[in-house]
Amino acid sequence: MLNCKEIEEELTALVDNETTVFRKLLLKFHLFQCNSCRKLVDIETKLKSLVHAKATSSSASEGLRKKIAENLKNTPN
Repeated sequence: MLNCKEIEEELTALVDNETTVFRKLLLKFHLFQCNSCRKLVDIETKLKSLVHAKATSSSASEGLRKKIAENLKNTPN
């Protein structure tokens, strides 16, 4: 059985779905029994969602887009 330290070490891998199916089952079993680790996973999941939302909602200013377009025009192929 896994302990809380192992959950903390694999927290981002779990949230990013970068674990094996077997390892994910072990992690989920621990989370089923441990409220503290469930809270950590919940916080990490919310943080990931916020970062993703901010990263995808921002756009470059008109001035920056013009500079980039100009630089691309002047860049040799």
